[in-house]
Amino acid sequence: ILNNPLGVTGVLHQPVAYSTTAPLPGGQQTFQVSGGLLLPLGITAQQIKGVILYFHGTTFSKDQVGSSYANPETQLNAQVFASQGYVVLMPDYVGQGIDWQNVHPYVLYPKVSAQAAVDMLAAVKPILLDQYQMTGQETLNLFSAGYSEGGSYSLWFNTYLSENPSLADPFYRLTHSVGMEGAYSTSKVIYGYLFEDVSKDGSNPYNVQTQLLVNLVKPILSADAFLSYATYSLDSDFASVFNPEFFAMKATLPVEQSKCDVNGQQADIASAFALPSTQIATELL
Repeated sequence: ILNNPLGVTGVLHQPVAYSTTAPLPGGQQTFQVSGGLLLPLGITAQQIKGVILYFHGTTFSKDQVGSSYANPETQLNAQVFASQGYVVLMPDYVGQGIDWQNVHPYVLYPKVSAQAAVDMLAAVKPILLDQYQMTGQETLNLFSAGYSEGGSYSLWFNTYLSENPSLADPFYRLTHSVGMEGAYSTSKVIYGYLFEDVSKDGSNPYNVQTQLLVNLVKPILSADAFLSYATYSLDSDFASVFNPEFFAMKATLPVEQSKCDVNGQQADIASAFALPSTQIATELL
């Protein structure tokens, strides 16, 4: 972290709690959410290269998010970006972090994560003004970036601000959006990826590098997406979406156990995803 030309002496990680009101099929909903803020220390406001809004990848443990410095992705942002003079904001997303009891609106509702990012920018502005002794009249370059699920959100954030320019605080000037391996085309690509043979006729239409890995993650990613859809578009009518045996998670191993043992309790998909930290991915697989 200390190998930088600006003279950054360290990186401060600070969890941030705030509220967001997001657009969902049932109307606007307000959530109490969290995120992580990384501040480069030892530099002035004039030396700050900009603000990076970083959207993390899919996680099935709701504490593996930006507000936790134990999360390797948080540490990576400190090492790669904050150490080089960038302020980094990492939203936890609705349904994660301190909001773990709610269902995460996954990739089907990207504007929820875009709005949560807008609200986090507003929430941390007073912290930045105080930390770097700014007046609020300055303008900081804003970059959105993300990996995997977050890759799609980084581009959706750009679109969301373009469609709603009144949401843009002039304190931040959106400069570039960079998505890394994101789920950009949910209906045309991801749907096929989940339900088709990924190596059909040997053509490998999805450029899959490891077929075994793809087959392993399919039930996990599908369950996450379908739970989100059933919760927010069908008013939690899980029976209309899930095979009942799969939803009840009764096929877990060993066979004689015949139940999903999550933290010592039998759980279905909805209740397992509603816990802050579980082995849900292993049980679903």
